[in-house]
Formats: sequence, structure tokens, C-alpha cells
Amino acid sequence: MKKSQAGFSTIELIVVIVIIGFVAITSAPYWQDVLDALTVNKAKGAAEQVQAAIEQTRAYGILESATYRIRFPGNNTFQIDCVQSCSTSPPTEGPLPLVNNATVTPQGGVDPVCNGDWCIWFNSIGTSSGGDVQVRYGSEQRTVQVSFAGRVRIQ
Repeated sequence: MKKSQAGFSTIELIVVIVIIGFVAITSAPYWQDVLDALTVNKAKGAAEQVQAAIEQTRAYGILESATYRIRFPGNNTFQIDCVQSCSTSPPTEGPLPLVNNATVTPQGGVDPVCNGDWCIWFNSIGTSSGGDVQVRYGSEQRTVQVSFAGRVRIQ
């Protein structure tokens, strides 16, 4: 009785390796596009996090009928706290890091009232001190703009 041998021949293996190599070589130009898209998405995600934190600061000010601020004590952190007409235990959050190790660069210098940090203030009716915050990840940059009326948007 003869035993049948199962498996691949050397020629079959070489053909499969050549096909895999051909697919890898032809897709190589698209890898940089994928990496660029990841960088763009990480910058956008960090900017959306800053936007959400600013909107949360505004909501705290309105809900608590108090003056709240968001400040940026480091190049990749933010902190929300109450500064005037606060309830007995106002919510304070932070310092919290930005996602993806992105960095922030507030525009407009430092505020001596914010311990030398840069702040955006919101009062009890939701109006703001206004300002821009640049969020960077790698070569990508987004600007989060806050109007005096309290509107927040990403450029």
C-alpha cells in the first residue's frame, strides 16, 4: 500500500511568495497616504477633544450660574475649574492630557489671573473671553476658535 504525501511542492511555494511580493510592491505607494490620513485623524481627534472640553466649561458656567474657566497649564494638558460664585463643591477636572500626545498652543499670551497659564473664561450666561487654541499632532494643525458669544468651532 502506497502512502500519499500531502503538502505543497517547491514550485507552488515559490509562486505564492512571488504573488505576495508583487502585491506588497504594488501597494507600497499607498502606505504613505494611509500614514498621512492617520496623522490628520489624530490631529482632528485632539482638536475635537479641546472643543468638547471648552463646551463643557461653558455648560458648567451656565448650569452652576458661576464663572468657569478652562486653562492650559502645559503644552498637552487642560484643566477646568470654577473661579467665581461657585457652589460648595464645584466640579474641577484636570489637568487632563490630550489624546494622541497632541500639543496645544493658546493664542494671545498668558493670563496673570490664571497663574501664568492661558485661559478661556465663561460666565453664568455662557459668554466668553474668547480666543483661539492651536492643536498640533505631527505636521497637522487645527485651530479651535471661541467667540465672545461662547460659540466654539474647529478650523
